[in-house]
This record gives sequence, C-alpha cells and structure tokens, in this order.
Amino acid sequence: MSNLLRFAIFAALLAAASGCGKHSSESKDISYSFEVNCCRTGEHSAASTEDYCKNLVDHSLNHYCAEGMRKDAFDKGCQDTTVKWEDSDASEIDESDPYRNAC
Repeated sequence: MSNLLRFAIFAALLAAASGCGKHSSESKDISYSFEVNCCRTGEHSAASTEDYCKNLVDHSLNHYCAEGMRKDAFDKGCQDTTVKWEDSDASEIDESDPYRNAC
C-alpha cells in the first residue's frame, strides 16, 4: 500500500473520529407529543432536562392529556432532576379544550 493511500485512509478516519467540526456542547431541544383516546398534549420542547421534566408534570400545559404516558417519560428521564411528579398542578379540566377532543 502506498504512503499516499495510507495517509488518505488515516485522514478519513481522523475526520470521522473528530466529528468533522461538530462540538458536543451544542444543545439540542428535548421534545415530546403524546396522544391517548383523541386527547393530545400538543408538541412541547425544552432546552434542558429540567425544563422538559417541568413540562411533563404540567397538566394544564398538556391539556390534561396522556398522563400515563407523560408519567412513564418522567420516570425514565427525570430521576436526576429536582422536579417531582407531585409538583404537578391540579387545576380543573376544561372539556371544551380542542386538544382534549382532537379526533
């Protein structure tokens, strides 16, 4: 194998390993959208895990929909945050909310 070919292979591997200039510090929004029995949470996104967890526990933000799915997502992704499921609001459900009758 020629030195030029070896160098080309090495350079390609090095570029792949370095992520081609992408930095791991770039933030990515965490988003979700759930639907159960024609009741939709709507799509919500957050810039941090803490905010994502706060969104999951906010019943009014989620139109009081898909509580079980939101609780499952909370249990899987929010153990290391200060947010507690018990922090969720307990406002009255608005049955006329179009997200509650999405079908």
